[in-house]
Amino acid sequence: NLIKLLESVQMNIGSYKVNLNLNEPNETKLDTGKVYGSFWQELNNEEMHKGSIKYLEERWKNFEWYDSNFLIGKNVIDVGCGSGRYSLALSKMGAKSVLGVDYGLDGIEVGKKLIKDLNIENISFQQVDILNLPFSENSFDFVFCNGVLHHTTNLEKGLSEIIRICKKDSPIWLYLYASGGIYWYSRKVMNKLMKKIP
Repeated sequence: NLIKLLESVQMNIGSYKVNLNLNEPNETKLDTGKVYGSFWQELNNEEMHKGSIKYLEERWKNFEWYDSNFLIGKNVIDVGCGSGRYSLALSKMGAKSVLGVDYGLDGIEVGKKLIKDLNIENISFQQVDILNLPFSENSFDFVFCNGVLHHTTNLEKGLSEIIRICKKDSPIWLYLYASGGIYWYSRKVMNKLMKKIP
């Protein structure tokens, strides 16, 4: 009933129009890409990319599989890459090749322009549904998926897909939003507040 009410008043939530037709998963995925796509342009700058490398090094330093040469010679996939913020970081950290995949075309276009402008040849981008990845089993030496699967319509299917395409005994970086704790509670409260601000 609430969805019908919101649709009837053509409400804008935040600064973007929201499609509330929850029976159309493909439309929902496209809309999610549009919402995040508006952020990609401002996130694509040199300082952000340096920060991305620092973030990864900080996060990975305590894992037994990680050392500073970990990515050298590896074929990597960035699942849910957005504009390629982490794709570029993975490339600069030594990956042989990086494939960034995302359902949202807006971010991919920003990423393609960036690698063209920077003349980077070992990164490519492809628009795909991450719940149905068009790659063979055991295709990648390292699967990177940061803050993405919880936005999909089927978390379990997404998990099975990233496991399927990763080579046996190779690591997967999977980061999901948590629940509980003051940080996530505050974020949820802030989201409710921010939605009321045009």
